[in-house]
Amino acid sequence: MKLHEYQSKDLLAKYGVPVPEGEVTTTPEGARAIAERLGGNVVVKAQVLMGGRGKAGGVKLFTNADDAAAFAKELLGKRLISIQNPDGMIVQKILVVKTIDIAQEYYLSVLLDRNLQKNIVMISKEGGMEIEHVAETNPDAIVRLTVDPAWGLADFEIRDAVKRANIPKEAAGQMVQMIKKLVRAFIEEDADMIEINPVALTPEGKRDLRVTLAKLHSVAEDELGLSPDRVRMGGPPVDNVAISTEGEKTLIRLFIPAGIVGLSLAFWCLRSVRLTTMVFSAALYAGAISLALVYYSGGSM
Repeated sequence: MKLHEYQSKDLLAKYGVPVPEGEVTTTPEGARAIAERLGGNVVVKAQVLMGGRGKAGGVKLFTNADDAAAFAKELLGKRLISIQNPDGMIVQKILVVKTIDIAQEYYLSVLLDRNLQKNIVMISKEGGMEIEHVAETNPDAIVRLTVDPAWGLADFEIRDAVKRANIPKEAAGQMVQMIKKLVRAFIEEDADMIEINPVALTPEGKRDLRVTLAKLHSVAEDELGLSPDRVRMGGPPVDNVAISTEGEKTLIRLFIPAGIVGLSLAFWCLRSVRLTTMVFSAALYAGAISLALVYYSGGSM
């Protein structure tokens, strides 16, 4: 399950990660009310599961509630098109957050490195831009830290990585704590990636690190590591997962391509998990995969 920005921020806040004040809404009137509560200086962001929202016109700053509401009216129901998503997506929700004064921007992410088969932390002093561009133009600006699957990360390892990333002293201690919280969230929520770009350092007088744009990718589904709260987050089916409910039952379908073999697994989530397997192929290995997934998920035939 991919999460919207507002869902990601709510989830990270649960782990003590500092995030800006803000609320999500589906109406221009709601945007005006939120902006007024936040003092008028706000950022209005389209909540769609696609990159490049800013360049596509889906993110704007405002200094008063009326302008924020007018933009919300224009944005809601609009098809937002970006380079990453040329087909576009309809904006159904917007996030209104309080503007943060930024002195410096950093990049921070936790993700699964499939080549190493380990989780890694990526830190860069060059935040606020696409990390792919940084990797191409200045690869030395990105510091990678491998998370030991048995022992996790020691504090001295995190401090050393933060130092090698040239994070200034006034932000280094907070960055260390943020990394520890993100790694914990990554593991406990069974995520594929948590990306914060940028992490903002506020000007003199506060010097707080704040999350300004957070993304969580591919959080696990229910009975495969997901709590009921995650199902209630809603949102459209993503990739090869479809979820539906019938009374007290939850039906989860996984469609897993294996070459030209189509394999569909469906199971009912009651007090225990029952799985019914349908194999659409005469290939024996498809049946073996089905049985392996059934038993790996704790079910029985």
